[in-house]
Amino acid sequence: MAHGDESNLYFALIAFMSLWGIAALTFGLPGLYLPALGLVPVCFFMLIWISLGRIDPVDGDAGAAQE
Repeated sequence: MAHGDESNLYFALIAFMSLWGIAALTFGLPGLYLPALGLVPVCFFMLIWISLGRIDPVDGDAGAAQE
């Protein structure tokens, strides 16, 4: 995904959702809620990271225009 086309992110999301659906069909209810339970730390980390307010811009020169 890092070196490919921009649409690779969408393909990865579709693959993730498809695998989650296959797990739910194969294992039933545990296949549906266990991946969601596993993503709780990721969401928790993202909320803390966003609330810190120190997200660097992608472009190194973008911060120079605001100073």
